[in-house]
Amino acid sequence: MSVISTLNLIQQYLTIVLGILLVVGVIGNTFNCLVFLRKRLRSNACSVFFAAASIANMTVMIYYIIPTIHSVYNKPPENGNLVYCKLRLYIRNALLVISRSYLTLACVACYAQTSRNVRIRTIFRPKVLLRIVIIIPIIWFIIPLHIPLTTTIQN
Repeated sequence: MSVISTLNLIQQYLTIVLGILLVVGVIGNTFNCLVFLRKRLRSNACSVFFAAASIANMTVMIYYIIPTIHSVYNKPPENGNLVYCKLRLYIRNALLVISRSYLTLACVACYAQTSRNVRIRTIFRPKVLLRIVIIIPIIWFIIPLHIPLTTTIQN
């Protein structure tokens, strides 16, 4: 078996595995959102952050896996378009950090809810919680702006 035929076989398996991961991931994250956004759990800061992380993860999967599968069968769009290549890298990095930030905030919120200190427990009030959920993506789309602006791609 030659190297080229081995690589073609790996490419076929990769598209199958990525397709399965995409379907299972989207279904799983949708169920996470349905569970964590129930009326009873909506007021819980941990649940809201987990739901926001699930939405961010679902966006990452859809945004990153579909073009990867597409590039197996067609010419990758980033090969001929420098702007698309830079934006894809920028958006992927921002979305991954957004998801991690929500998971970190979920841990902090769980700690705050179990704290003996009343001031710490009141940090994640529903009004503040909504602001945090909205501000996190704004911050993480501003911070990595250096990626599309300063990155140079050769070859």
